[in-house]
Amino acid sequence: MKMGAMKFVAAAIALSTLSTMSMAQNCMQLPQGPARFACVSKKNPAAEGKLEHCKQQALDMGLRPGTGMNNGPALRDYVQACMHRPG
Repeated sequence: MKMGAMKFVAAAIALSTLSTMSMAQNCMQLPQGPARFACVSKKNPAAEGKLEHCKQQALDMGLRPGTGMNNGPALRDYVQACMHRPG
């Protein structure tokens, strides 16, 4: 019985170490895109709300994805810059 308990404790320690390592992942090391945003969202649930706020600001400014003036890149650049602003 004592050996089973020790195995359980060892397994629990190993699993907690793995989950701590995943939380310690530096999201900025990931390439920009959905994977980085998913990483940031896990650590900071408010990031998704901020993304929606930044997208709405860009739309209010008249930026549209792929419209006639081809300002899709401007929309993306604005949203990325907005996400890095404090607040």
